[in-house]
Amino acid sequence: MAITAKNRKKAEKLVLDTLMKLEPGGLNVKRYKELFASMSDAQFVAYWKRIKEDPSASMYVETDLYGKNVISMDDVENACEFLGVPTEEYYYIQHKGNVPIRSKKKVPVMYIHLKRMQQLLSKKVRTNVDIDSGNVRSRLTGGLNSSSKTGRFTDADTQALVSITSETMTTDVDTGAEIDPIVFELLTMRGDNAGMRSSMLQQIAFNGELSIANIAKNAPVQEPGQAVKTLDMYYLAAGLSTDLIDTTLARKGNAYGKGS
Repeated sequence: MAITAKNRKKAEKLVLDTLMKLEPGGLNVKRYKELFASMSDAQFVAYWKRIKEDPSASMYVETDLYGKNVISMDDVENACEFLGVPTEEYYYIQHKGNVPIRSKKKVPVMYIHLKRMQQLLSKKVRTNVDIDSGNVRSRLTGGLNSSSKTGRFTDADTQALVSITSETMTTDVDTGAEIDPIVFELLTMRGDNAGMRSSMLQQIAFNGELSIANIAKNAPVQEPGQAVKTLDMYYLAAGLSTDLIDTTLARKGNAYGKGS
């Protein structure tokens, strides 16, 4: 479709006048003047047709955040007023019986950038039913690997569970410390502590029931979990002694203070 010289001049003036309202510094006016001057009539029509029909195409405005060409909200409102575009409108909410309810006051109405997340809930939901077979546990941390990692009990899970199980806290007879048996079970015998897990399964096999108190108190299953062992080893390799495992800081014979 051809465009007359009069209509093209009118279209260019509308664009440039709007840009001057939006960015009074004139940076964008100069850029678009040069762009339009380089176009033939056919190219000018094709340019705006593409912007209209192609969602990925757009006319953009540059701004200098640290210079004189900063676009303010007042500039945006001036440009909208010039074009007759309202910046605030009433909005309507559908109610019972399809009767709309209008907002009491006008609110800002505008386009916003909406970036879709790459990770979608529908793609990220995973469940697993087996956390023991195959190479599902890390040798370093004792935690779950690969697709089985959905069975992990995280710090956020721990905080949430403690907040709702505080009434189930019991007192350790040896240390006097308060422990939550549910959290204790999930973070030890069902977590990275292979010794406690073995003792748990043994009790269930022999007695048909499980006593958290007995497992928490009896040696040798009081040995720390794999994650703590690995962290302690990292410190030891760096020449640092910790009380993560050996509270006496005495390291005689091996890394766990069970000296010879």
